[in-house]
Amino acid sequence: DIKTNTLPTVTINGNNATVDDATKSSTYFDFKYSMSSPTDDAIDGASIPINISGYTDATGNTGATVTATTDGSAVTYDNTLPTLGTVTIASNNTYDHLAKENDVITLTIVSAEDINQPTVSMLGATTNVTATEGATASNWTATKAVSGGITDGTAAFNVAFTDIAGNSGAAVTSLTGGDAVTVDKSAPTITTASMASNNGSGDELAVPGNIITLTIVSNENIVEPTVTIATQTATVAIGADAQNWTATYTMTENESNGTIPFSITFADSAGNDGTEQTALVNDADGDQVTYDKSQPVLSQVSLTTDNSFNDLYAK
Repeated sequence: DIKTNTLPTVTINGNNATVDDATKSSTYFDFKYSMSSPTDDAIDGASIPINISGYTDATGNTGATVTATTDGSAVTYDNTLPTLGTVTIASNNTYDHLAKENDVITLTIVSAEDINQPTVSMLGATTNVTATEGATASNWTATKAVSGGITDGTAAFNVAFTDIAGNSGAAVTSLTGGDAVTVDKSAPTITTASMASNNGSGDELAVPGNIITLTIVSNENIVEPTVTIATQTATVAIGADAQNWTATYTMTENESNGTIPFSITFADSAGNDGTEQTALVNDADGDQVTYDKSQPVLSQVSLTTDNSFNDLYAK
């Protein structure tokens, strides 16, 4: 036991600690000190040193100065705010910078030090966001599926986080690199579907060997559409960009006479399907192309002369 009515001298990081009177006894003492900045900043990131001295037992023997715990425990002082060194985003869409309904968007987070599970808002809310620890507590992913109520546009996010000591980092709302993800749940539309023939008598007419060209313009980028002309597979080529396409087909004797039908099956880059297009849209003259493979037939041919004696003879 320590001598009655005496206390050891205790310092924590060189600062005098005070005893907790509520818990002390002749053999047990709680000493406390509140760490502060800038007083204790010199040991930021290091173990906090202690010193216990000036204590005697009842017979007057002085105890040895103590500078280490008996159980090996230690406390690290951390007054540094955590930061996120890497924040990237991607979706599981074929094009990982795009996301349609039901696609899953993943936010990858790497911090400069171990952090507690971050609170992540994605697509406007923390609802249905799953945060998962990676190989260490400095590696995290947050995922969320695109649902019907989410609006189109850039996939926004907010990452709130604290380190193991409880220091709060500044909330992160921007990427450190890579492309943002754009949410696109809207079906594309065809704004122009114009058909013409290279027939010399008029681009609304076609005979075997004529080339039929279907000009296609969409309201947004689409992947290469599947096009039929006269029920046959057409050759498709991209124009100035992925909103402009042409489809061509050379007519043969195998196609039926009449108005030449067509179909355009298409989807945007995010994978949203458009409604199959089978009617002209914004065609310059509004005329469909008519196919005629039938050769003309002369129904009556006769020969006569102006001979007054016999019109079957000529002189």
